[in-house]
Amino acid sequence: MDDANFLPSDLEECHRLLLAAFGEAKQLERRAEDSERVATEIGRILEETATSYEELKQSHQAALNEINRLKQWIYGRRHERIVEGEGQQHLFDLESPSNSNVSNELRQERSQQQVAAHSRRARRALDLSKLPHYRHELSLIPEEKTCEGCGRPRDQIGHDETKILEFVPAKLEVHVYQQT
Repeated sequence: MDDANFLPSDLEECHRLLLAAFGEAKQLERRAEDSERVATEIGRILEETATSYEELKQSHQAALNEINRLKQWIYGRRHERIVEGEGQQHLFDLESPSNSNVSNELRQERSQQQVAAHSRRARRALDLSKLPHYRHELSLIPEEKTCEGCGRPRDQIGHDETKILEFVPAKLEVHVYQQT
């Protein structure tokens, strides 16, 4: 653009343009100050947010660690429930710090050892001979004792015997049922 054509030759018009430019410059300065103030406030809020975020991360990690310790204490095996701290000496297994490598090797050996399976103790058999016995004889009805084909009486091949231990309050009795 041509500078000569840009500026008006009229003094009042020049004065009006100069005042308009001056007002626009003041307005831009105020906007710049407002922007700086907003940027400073946003920076402060961002720092507060970052600080609170770090605090929340630490408290979250502490809560997770506590939950894991509680789960191990509740659901873990008995020997895994209490985890001693690194370098913590046990009351009856006192070791010097120089033997820490040896103690680590012993712990690894202990963890690799195979534990033999436990066997259950045999149950003691009940001695029913000392209890009173009551014999109940059950027999077949006469129609079942005769053969349906030839009409002869059937031969007894064997018999079934069932013993039931019955609890009667304050005494025990044995009932023997014999089927003939």
